[in-house]
Amino acid sequence: MRLRCSVILVCALSIVCKAKDDAMPKTAAEAMDRASKLSQITLPGSAPFHLKATVAELGSPDSDYKAEIEEYWVAPDKWKRTVRSPEFSETMVVNGEKIFEQNQGNYFPFWLRDFLTAIFSLAPNEIRQLQTPLPDMAAFQARKASSLPRGLKGLRLDTGAICVRSQRTVGIAPVQNNIFASVCFENPPGLLKSVASPLFDAEFNDFKNFKDKNVARRISITPEPGTTIEARVTELEELKAPDAAMFDVAAPTAMQDRIASMRVTEESARGLLETSPEIKWMSVRDGKTKGTLSMLVEIDREGHVRETWPLNSDNPYLEDQARKAVAQWKFKPYSAHGMPVQLETILTFAFATTIGDPIPVLSDTEARKLAITMAGPEFVRAKKPPSGTEFAVRVAVDAEGNVVGLKNINNLDMALLGPANVALHKWKFRPYLHDGKPDRFDADITFHVP
Repeated sequence: MRLRCSVILVCALSIVCKAKDDAMPKTAAEAMDRASKLSQITLPGSAPFHLKATVAELGSPDSDYKAEIEEYWVAPDKWKRTVRSPEFSETMVVNGEKIFEQNQGNYFPFWLRDFLTAIFSLAPNEIRQLQTPLPDMAAFQARKASSLPRGLKGLRLDTGAICVRSQRTVGIAPVQNNIFASVCFENPPGLLKSVASPLFDAEFNDFKNFKDKNVARRISITPEPGTTIEARVTELEELKAPDAAMFDVAAPTAMQDRIASMRVTEESARGLLETSPEIKWMSVRDGKTKGTLSMLVEIDREGHVRETWPLNSDNPYLEDQARKAVAQWKFKPYSAHGMPVQLETILTFAFATTIGDPIPVLSDTEARKLAITMAGPEFVRAKKPPSGTEFAVRVAVDAEGNVVGLKNINNLDMALLGPANVALHKWKFRPYLHDGKPDRFDADITFHVP
């Protein structure tokens, strides 16, 4: 009876995991191409559709991170989209080379543009063109299949996610920093599961079939610790006999009246500065007192900073101070081909400070008593450490009970630290009280490899 159950389970996995293209991709770009064919609904030749989606911050009903998205799509050069949010709304109609664009609000938020890219394009070009080699998952599948009971060998197994990771250096010498990116696919069939990069972030879930494509119905982004915004596709149906008048563009919108965004280097951005008050670093309660931090900065067409998002810091407790300071900076308005544009750039800073009022460090038992939600690490099967391995990670928690970072005090390798990092950012704590007031704390959390 047990053998029969195993046959049913393995065969089900084999059927579910079939991809339209059985050839294993060799690079991230090839994997993105396959993922697009499997789930992108705006590729040439795709079925016309009508889509509605709602966007909201999870756990924060009063947040301004909310929007409604609706699109009627016939072809890559024929579609109509409306986007409505508290601070910005847009109606866009594309009909061949004619484009109509009507905006309410003078700034198109980065987080909202992120969702539009994820829903309709999966990922931006810089992710699509990554030539980072993929691990040899075909060989791993073969090893897993060879360990099956006699008679079951040769079946194709679901081996979980396949991820590629990369890093690059940002900043202006000698003040430089490393920033990281990762892209993960289901293995097989190859659906895009997540992208975490400095300029784009998305996690794809709840895939359902639409016209022979598996389309994610829930997409989330986490632009900073403690903030998760989710888009839910509430309606996706075939668009039959669309009204041609819907796509009429009687008077195309002039380029100077449209909103576009452009990326610039840090050197170029700093060259546009009009006012940039010096950052006087406050003392910290723990962590490094000297190092660097980087952030993504979004600037509107008038040169005002509208969004700042943390990327990587040698001491995460200084990120909030740096973000508040940069939010007061003013840049010269920038134009490209006579058209005013929004700017986005990555800025890197050197900091030097001192330690004051040290952070309390809680034990595993003390911290778990404060925990509201917990999650255990999930390990990649190809790199899973030995079962029973015990390891501890020091986690940093803010006064509201949100995890803001990890400290690798035990010099763990990424096979342990990576899964722990993902798991601990799902944790939430009740506030820790110090002298009757909510306070930050560190905690040494212990895990065991199952």
